[in-house]
Amino acid sequence: MAVSEDLKDFIEYKLPYPLAVVYRNYRNQDEEDWQERTRLLVALFEITVKILASITIKSYLLDGGKDSNLNERLKSFTRPALGHWLEVLREGLKYFKDRPRTPLVNHLYEFLFGRLKCSEEIQQKAGRLARSLETAPPKADRLAYFDLLVTLRNKMAHGARLSPEEYRERFECVRPIVEAQLNDLRFMADYPIVYVSEVKVSSGLFDHIVQNCNGKDFERQRFRAEEPLDDHQLYICQFEDLKSAPVFALSLSPFMVFEYCTDCKREQIFFLNELRGKKIEFLSYQCGHLLTPPEHISDLQDIFDFLSGKVSVEDLFRGRVLGRKVPRTLVSPTQDEKAICARLVALGETCLLEERVEEAIAYLRKAVALDPDAEAAHFLLATALLYQGEAIDEAIHEYKEVTRLNPQNALAQLALGKIFIELGDSTAARARLALALEADPANQEARELLQTLGLSPVTGTFISVDPEETGSEKE
Repeated sequence: MAVSEDLKDFIEYKLPYPLAVVYRNYRNQDEEDWQERTRLLVALFEITVKILASITIKSYLLDGGKDSNLNERLKSFTRPALGHWLEVLREGLKYFKDRPRTPLVNHLYEFLFGRLKCSEEIQQKAGRLARSLETAPPKADRLAYFDLLVTLRNKMAHGARLSPEEYRERFECVRPIVEAQLNDLRFMADYPIVYVSEVKVSSGLFDHIVQNCNGKDFERQRFRAEEPLDDHQLYICQFEDLKSAPVFALSLSPFMVFEYCTDCKREQIFFLNELRGKKIEFLSYQCGHLLTPPEHISDLQDIFDFLSGKVSVEDLFRGRVLGRKVPRTLVSPTQDEKAICARLVALGETCLLEERVEEAIAYLRKAVALDPDAEAAHFLLATALLYQGEAIDEAIHEYKEVTRLNPQNALAQLALGKIFIELGDSTAARARLALALEADPANQEARELLQTLGLSPVTGTFISVDPEETGSEKE
């Protein structure tokens, strides 16, 4: 069964970048290499599950994360196998069975649980594949086919070697199942994934510089919005048109991230692979490389803290969502609370000046709890945590809160730039230092650090260079 040109174009130009690129690799593969062609088809299935699961998890958390069983599964989501991804996709969407759904979640729900229209050929191929895997023939529904493909993937990863003819047999069974699955993702064309690389303030609006991550090439675009999204995040979006602000945007971090791959020397999309202590690992299906960017640990820890009741849903999604009202769990501070907050900030600053760091942190934590929008409290708390040297992730979070409240705070942008330099993440450092210089063109320290990283500071902008020329990209 030949694939239509319409389906080829849809996959390579409309679906998210990882699917488009791996599909292109599959199409360009030697036609006689049945093992590699089968592996790439299975990779397309894995990517599909992980993209849909990432959207589902973040949608579930945005809804308040009210299922205790699912919360326990997510708390252990530190080394997720493909079966774990499929489990949270299934259970996460089941949560929305009798709850209000956004249009995107409704598409996902119907894709997974809706009536599956599959040809007799696909049912026959699924039955043949099941027999070759020594498992029961699947029912004609999406989840049964997904379970069958998980079994195949695990057999390929850990099973005995097969002959070329056996791989050809499996390839011929898998191809129509996976291609039908991709064809049923047509709704994803209305929800592009974008990476916000930079946010600037212009005429009272927030100018977002983004990379459109649908299709087999990234496309640089921009939009202006009344509210800022956090930079250096991947978002699933819905646009009325790509020149206006999205009507909906939801961060997919830390399950999907956009990072520079130091092995293949270009940006890639990576999926969460493993968390080991203070090291977080991501995998790219496009190039096959692993990456360990440290800044995403705090995003995952924030989710764990939310699931444990330590962080509110409002704090978890601040700066990470547009077009959807976030349930507020904190009320606005009263005038008396604001006065108490100001007093706590003053006490924290005094303690910090006198190097009584633990006391300073205690006062400042109380201050931000009373008034989450107190910029000075967040800044001083970040400074105290950095001085203490034991809570770098929390310090990064607090400095980001400052820049969320006031993107023109050059000192916070500079502090973040210096932290990212120390962490070896020169890409993030460049962006923050450029924002510091934009906010304060006279900031000589930011200018010199940018030049050290191999950039040419220009008022309001910065010019990136080939990382091979600087040798300063993160390891």
